[in-house]
Amino acid sequence: MNREPTGAQLMESMVAELMKAGLTCRQIAKESGLSLNTIWRLANRQAPEPMWSTFCRLRDFHKKVMPDVL
Repeated sequence: MNREPTGAQLMESMVAELMKAGLTCRQIAKESGLSLNTIWRLANRQAPEPMWSTFCRLRDFHKKVMPDVL
């Protein structure tokens, strides 16, 4: 059975990749236009149902920083 990752799982993965690339939660929050609390919750798997607009902002920033991933 093939399960698609949830939005939260995709976002957790994007935050982890950005942090692995050397960015801090604070930098990710500032550059993506999201709150530090939101990024922290994603990094620590505490955001079960993130909003679609949050996903879009993080995805756009992730694409900008890491265009060859995703």
